[in-house]
Amino acid sequence: MKKLEDIGHKMKRLVKKAQTMGLTITDDDAAVFSLIGDTDVLIEFRYIRTGAKTLPTLEALNLACNSVRDGVGKLLRNNNVPVRL
Repeated sequence: MKKLEDIGHKMKRLVKKAQTMGLTITDDDAAVFSLIGDTDVLIEFRYIRTGAKTLPTLEALNLACNSVRDGVGKLLRNNNVPVRL
């Protein structure tokens, strides 16, 4: 099993690992994660940079976050782990 430290901020590796652990990633979520993984979006969110940017919309980020939260909650409940959402 790969340690999270080995995955770091590499979004594609993180998504693959989550899928191997049973998390379902929708096509829309995969598109958001791909954009994040293929660009400097993580840096752009942390630091002010001028110039043209390609960023996911806040709506797309919100939907992806909710999807992951719900999917992880379902996996935890299926493994008898109490979850409060």
